[in-house]
Amino acid sequence: MVICSLFFLFLNHFLDLEFVDQLLEPIKNSQSSYLIKLGLHEALVNAVKHGNKLDPKKNIRVRRIITPNWCVWQIQDQGNGLEIKKKETINYQKK
Repeated sequence: MVICSLFFLFLNHFLDLEFVDQLLEPIKNSQSSYLIKLGLHEALVNAVKHGNKLDPKKNIRVRRIITPNWCVWQIQDQGNGLEIKKKETINYQKK
């Protein structure tokens, strides 16, 4: 069975651990659920704090997909994204 859910999170709920529990509901009894809960909470805090810059007009979109073999939580904020600096490539040629 595949469970796919979509949630919208607003600023006043981002620290609500009950919301994180709701995201974990189908697997809350697994051995690693505490570590997953910790990671999800950290990702939500980062999305609100760094992505949305604590703007109460912006929300967070969370998509949860759970199958018998794997789990995915996609967290999307309304920020501008990260600036990726291009790394300088070094050409190692034999002389």
